[in-house]
Amino acid sequence: MKRCCQGRPKTGWVSAILSGAALVCMPKCPLCLAAYVALFTGAGLSVEKASHLRNALLAVCGAALLGSAAMIFRPWAARPPR
Repeated sequence: MKRCCQGRPKTGWVSAILSGAALVCMPKCPLCLAAYVALFTGAGLSVEKASHLRNALLAVCGAALLGSAAMIFRPWAARPPR
């Protein structure tokens, strides 16, 4: 069997969907994020810390989305031109 026909795991799509869903569900304001953290963990956050946490979460989700997009589209980019 040719190497191109062998099955390979489809983990790129799963990670893209999960990181995209995390970006969509991300609260838009720091006060909402602080309320969610207090609701689910019982720990209080200041608005400033919630703002920094939101920015860090957005950066991590964006990096995960870009990384999974690179994994998905890498096979098409590696093909030689015909």
